[in-house]
Amino acid sequence: MSAYLLKRNLGDKEIFYNQITDVLYEKDLITFDYNRTLVKNPCDLCIEVTNKCLFSCKNCYCEKGNDVLSLDQFDEIVGLYQDKVMRICISGGEPTLNPYLQKMVGRLNAVKNIGRILSTTGWNFTEELASLMRDSFWTVAISLHGKKETHNQYVGANIYERSLKALEILLKHGINIHLYSVLHNAMTIEDIEHLIEIKQQYHVSVLRFIKIRKFGLYQSEQSKIESIIEKYLSDDIVYKKEKSNTFFVSAKMQKRMAR
Repeated sequence: MSAYLLKRNLGDKEIFYNQITDVLYEKDLITFDYNRTLVKNPCDLCIEVTNKCLFSCKNCYCEKGNDVLSLDQFDEIVGLYQDKVMRICISGGEPTLNPYLQKMVGRLNAVKNIGRILSTTGWNFTEELASLMRDSFWTVAISLHGKKETHNQYVGANIYERSLKALEILLKHGINIHLYSVLHNAMTIEDIEHLIEIKQQYHVSVLRFIKIRKFGLYQSEQSKIESIIEKYLSDDIVYKKEKSNTFFVSAKMQKRMAR
């Protein structure tokens, strides 16, 4: 079995997790429809370590606030779930705004046989954080939604260069990189092709396009680009069509399931 393929028995199921592609699956549920979670029951945990954010991404599900998960709260959550899941994702808000993030990364480094993900805009990603991630296998998913002007318009702030800086740090430290991009209405074919160029330049493992959903700040119809995205898909350029089957714990400690 590949060093990047993890396996665990969760309940009565044998669950596999590919750390490179960030895909969870049961043997009898393997498909080729580009969904990330190919399991019947929740086998991963998303921890929203803060709902603080400086941006206004149009399809964001997070309600902005000033809540910050403490390190003790984070330890408690990890302790409750680490033997029940195959993958733990740190998200926000913007998770790099949590002052305890480096220690949280260190805490997850100590958990054996588990996938580790950080989902971020890259806003405050540092060399120090990357150095910690080198101790264990991490995937960092950077949100990028097109060319500079398109991306900045979508997030409501001038952060494109900060996202590229994060990609440079990740590449330098040899950390597994994913790109997440929402197919929003301002996106053009040129934006799609730009993201593919970024993928190649920074040795991104997976470029994941995400279906627009009618929640958050964005209540529009489907993107016009969605109808032609299929022509760009491959093993490492994928299109997430369905919601994840995930345990979700917010910074307010409100537990929700199957987001």
